[in-house]
Amino acid sequence: MPLTSGGFYYRVLGKDYIAIDSRLTGAKELIVLFHEIGHLLLHTPESGATANFHRVARRTRQKIEADAFALCALIPRSMLEDRTIDELVNDGIDPDMLSERVNLYCLYSI
Repeated sequence: MPLTSGGFYYRVLGKDYIAIDSRLTGAKELIVLFHEIGHLLLHTPESGATANFHRVARRTRQKIEADAFALCALIPRSMLEDRTIDELVNDGIDPDMLSERVNLYCLYSI
């Protein structure tokens, strides 16, 4: 279904759910999905944190970690080491996402 945000992760009665905006496609859909999977794997959901679902909340450490997880999942380290930046861009990797991923790689070698 269409959402007002790209997606969100939540837990109800001990079951985990991820909702993704149905209008997203391709890499944008994947980056949101990986971001929410990052929350699932790295963070215990907060009860009643609906502000996070609607982009009202400030940028938190958890959001930064989920973004890093998503970038590493979408653009694995091996891609950065085996291919040039130009090759990756020519293959359709978003230049802004690639720039963020390269910064992560340079800072943390992940």
